[in-house]
Amino acid sequence: MTVPPPTAAGWSLTAGTVAITPRQPVSLGGFADRSGETTGVLDDLELNLAALTAPGHGTLTWVAIDALAVKPELRRVVVDAVAAVTGCDPDHVVVTASHTHAAPSGWVGQILPSLPAPVDDQLLADLADAIRGMPLRRTEVRLETITTRIDGIGANRARLDGPFDPSARCLLAREPDGTPAALLYDFACHPTVLGPDNRLVSADWVGAARAGLRRGLGAALPVVFAQGCAGDVSTRHHREGRTPSEVERLGALVAEQLLAALKRAEPLTGTEVRLVRDTVTLPSRWAAPVTESMPIAAIAVGSHRWLTAPGEVVASFGLGLATGDHDTRLISCADGYVGYFADPAGHAERSYEADASPLTAADTLELIRRVTVLDQGR
Repeated sequence: MTVPPPTAAGWSLTAGTVAITPRQPVSLGGFADRSGETTGVLDDLELNLAALTAPGHGTLTWVAIDALAVKPELRRVVVDAVAAVTGCDPDHVVVTASHTHAAPSGWVGQILPSLPAPVDDQLLADLADAIRGMPLRRTEVRLETITTRIDGIGANRARLDGPFDPSARCLLAREPDGTPAALLYDFACHPTVLGPDNRLVSADWVGAARAGLRRGLGAALPVVFAQGCAGDVSTRHHREGRTPSEVERLGALVAEQLLAALKRAEPLTGTEVRLVRDTVTLPSRWAAPVTESMPIAAIAVGSHRWLTAPGEVVASFGLGLATGDHDTRLISCADGYVGYFADPAGHAERSYEADASPLTAADTLELIRRVTVLDQGR
């Protein structure tokens, strides 16, 4: 007799969402040719989290923040505040940034030599206060999953026929009565519809997509977004302008395609969570003999697996990983930020991504190798 695989029922979930938009004018990060402070807010920046306790074994708290990056100062503030409000184990917290270029530079400081910026301790303190006031919902859930395509949003920004992965993976938590309790999804595309002339705080298309998902699934739904291998991927070839209305159009298109796919979601197999971390230390091209210490992680939730890297990974690496293991996804801007991770072709061409990387082509391949084999024997 064939025994069916275990389904993801009986999971415990703690989930929450909170607006973290600064109350005062701030400098925005991400574009070297931008100056001046913000003049208003297009949409609120948010922090969303989903903390899972598996019916079999293991816990994970996945935190998504509308920020340019996750540098050590920001990560420390977020992890401490999240642990205080949820009671979770800080060692089991993963923090990923959406990489919006319309969030405060003061949260992260300098991320590249071309983007000098100081860390603003007051902004970080205000962020911690907002997180500690976050309302939470605790409930038993079942997990459903679907991997789908998102078309008409992203493409390789250097050339339309260049490497690009249009896929998105969704993990939807439902309460026993079927009510959506939280959504985690990953997709690879720079949130840079708004350009360097923009002076409005915004989560860019990620925020507009979140609003569209909530219209379909529930007004207060925590939506945890994880940025994929978007180092050389953006909306450049699809956007019809760099305006708030275009942010709304593209975000709504993302939400529409995800909502359609979620109707076909199936139960996630497996009943355990596993989180394995490591640190890779490699020499920096920017400040030899200084080395870069880069945190990496492997996350397994049931049968699905995510690998994380502390920077902007180009699309070819994610595509190569998916070819060998369709259940494994590579996430950028997670738990740290050291720059871009460019592939050998980019280094040979002296691409922007290669020039904006502290690593040589050979050392980048070593980093990706170390990420890929992490917890491979699970």
